[in-house]
Amino acid sequence: MFERGGWARRTPLIVAAGFCLHLDAGPSVHDLKAQYRFSCSQCHGLDGKAKGPGGLPLPGRVLADRAWLAKQDDTALVASILEGKAAMPGFKHKLTPEEAKRMLTDVIRPMARRAR
Repeated sequence: MFERGGWARRTPLIVAAGFCLHLDAGPSVHDLKAQYRFSCSQCHGLDGKAKGPGGLPLPGRVLADRAWLAKQDDTALVASILEGKAAMPGFKHKLTPEEAKRMLTDVIRPMARRAR
């Protein structure tokens, strides 16, 4: 067992010449904040403001925009997360519909509430 993030899980490892490679396809989807950091932050930014290091713009939509997010329907946003939209890939193979809904309510919407 490999201990990471407070829970134990089995993960294949390759050990060769003193190096250990962790063959992991990303965080457990049960940790949706980690899943956001792994899958979404490259385009939407860690705080949802679509800004990278040094304030450089990233290609994703600003998710921390309170006015925009307030006008969006949860069902449509969950569909976008699962199916993708425009250049954004879908995540239906990584998230269940329930997890996508929780991603929206527990991770994305709070970003907009915290945004200034």
